[in-house]
Parts: sequence; structure tokens; C-alpha cells
Amino acid sequence: MLKQYCTGQPPQIGSHTRPPPPQAAVPGDVGPQTALWDRLETLSIRYQRERSDLETDDLTALVIRALCGCAISAINAISAINTETPSHFVFTTQEILAFVQAVAKMKDGDPDLVTHRRVGRALGRMRLQKAPRPGGKGSRRWRVTLGDLERWTAAYGLTLPAPLAVNGTDFEPAAVRDNPAE
Repeated sequence: MLKQYCTGQPPQIGSHTRPPPPQAAVPGDVGPQTALWDRLETLSIRYQRERSDLETDDLTALVIRALCGCAISAINAISAINTETPSHFVFTTQEILAFVQAVAKMKDGDPDLVTHRRVGRALGRMRLQKAPRPGGKGSRRWRVTLGDLERWTAAYGLTLPAPLAVNGTDFEPAAVRDNPAE
């Protein structure tokens, strides 16, 4: 490129930034770049599976797990009366806080660092809908749908528990489901 600049020849756009396309020696041979990509993708998927176990101090991940626990608790309470799974749930910040602290304690975190304000802010950042409070007083109420739980568990690489999955089986992100661990 320096030679082209000094001689006055215009540089070829992208010639120094893009590698040449892979040349397959034999039809059906994927080439070294594809094999490298497959190895990197497999490594990435393994990391995403282990990430949730390594990151115990992520408040949003704790809140997502707590929301799943709250939803399962609500389904168990409702199942005594009705067999249908509700499409949404309404929880107070205090209910969610109790589950977050329990999950933090199970994951060797410090439950004392989790407060109702931090949990409420995390729920707000997740853009969950606020439910109206009776009389405008009391703890903030949050409306959580099964779609919200599926979306957030997939985004954080968590497994949606079976009672919450639409078809009754564990919901896993497509990348994890399609490439099982070796």
C-alpha cells in the first residue's frame, strides 16, 4: 500500500483488509477457513453455556431466574384451581426480591447487596410493563408474560424451566439446541 501511495497509483479498495476467498482443493473440501469458523462457533457455544454459572454477580441474570421462579410458584398455585397456564403474571417488587435473594444465596452471592430499589431498576431496564397498584399504594407491580421470560432467558443463555415452556419441554436458544456439547 505504501508503494502504491508513493508511486501515485490508487490503492485497490479492500485489498488490504479482506483475505482472498478460500480455494477448495477438492470438490466437497470445506477449506481451512470453514473448519476454523466451525471450531470458533463450537467454542463460543460452550462458553455461552458455562457463562451463566460463572457470572453470579449479574443482577439482571438473577432477576430473570427469580422471575422464572415466581412464575413457577404462581403456576403451582393456580394449578390447584385451573389447569391452563396463564399468558402473563403480575408480581410485586417485594415478591421478586425474595426470589432474587434466594437465588443469590444459592449461587454463592451476597443477598444483602440486593435491595428492592436495585431489583426495581433492573426490572425497569428490562422494560417490563408496570401493572396498576390498587389505590396507587404499595409495592410496585410488574406484568410479566411468558414471551418476556422466553426472550430474556434466550438473551442471557439460560434455560427456560419446563413448566414455563409452551410445549412442556425445556426451552433452549436455537444455537445451543442445534449444537449440543461434545
